[in-house]
Amino acid sequence: MVHALVFFTASRTTPAAGNRAFRILPSQTASRKDYPDALLSTSAHRPSRLALRLAALALAALTPSAARSQSIPVQNFSFESPTVPANPGFTIDVITGWSGSDYFGVQSLAAYPSLYPTGIPDGAQYAYVNSGFIYQDSATSLVAGTTYTLTAYVGRRPDDPGAAGSISLESFTGGLPVAVLATSGSVTSPLSTFTKFTTTFTANSAQAGQDLGIVLTNTVVPGQSYVQVDFDAVSLTQTPPAVPEASTTVSLGLLLALGLGGMVVAGRRRKA
Repeated sequence: MVHALVFFTASRTTPAAGNRAFRILPSQTASRKDYPDALLSTSAHRPSRLALRLAALALAALTPSAARSQSIPVQNFSFESPTVPANPGFTIDVITGWSGSDYFGVQSLAAYPSLYPTGIPDGAQYAYVNSGFIYQDSATSLVAGTTYTLTAYVGRRPDDPGAAGSISLESFTGGLPVAVLATSGSVTSPLSTFTKFTTTFTANSAQAGQDLGIVLTNTVVPGQSYVQVDFDAVSLTQTPPAVPEASTTVSLGLLLALGLGGMVVAGRRRKA
């Protein structure tokens, strides 16, 4: 059966501001067989829902996965070693896993409960630094593009109101700190309280391969010796740059092929 069609010619008129108008003019009569299905039905090229979903999955696969932070072990992070005897309640220049300068050690909360009556961040002991600093080499080599984050609590006892300290990430050589990479600067806490502080940085190509270490410092002005600052609950993490997951690179081509293939098949089925 031959269907009569009226062929229209579209001519654009001058639109009013912000609007478009078309004038449809009858032109001639034509037979359906004279025109391809594509001109008679817009659904001929409309992809199936499955094809659209596959294409969406292919595009989603291009998005990098969020990088996850990884913990870097900190030896004796809560300063629970060595165990401090009740009397005198502290060690002098001895903290397991840490080295230091001048006057430092581990102190027991049980021996001096009035210093921090609401407790300490972790465990039963904390580190004190009366002068100088304590440090630890993490034995981790810096990787360019990786972000490193140091977190620790800084405490101020009530009888040392002028106490202040800093937490820092530094590059190490031969087990010793040589250059500051990131620091909290001099910080303090309310009396009889520990406050959480964080410092972070992203390694560049020039720093790659250097050893990373932790330094906790008493920042009281030199000359005001033996004003104690305390530290507890030290943690260190690394976060690599976000990259596409391995499954993304493997499946991306397949998803794109399936998506495009689904569109083609859907079009052919509608033309049949």
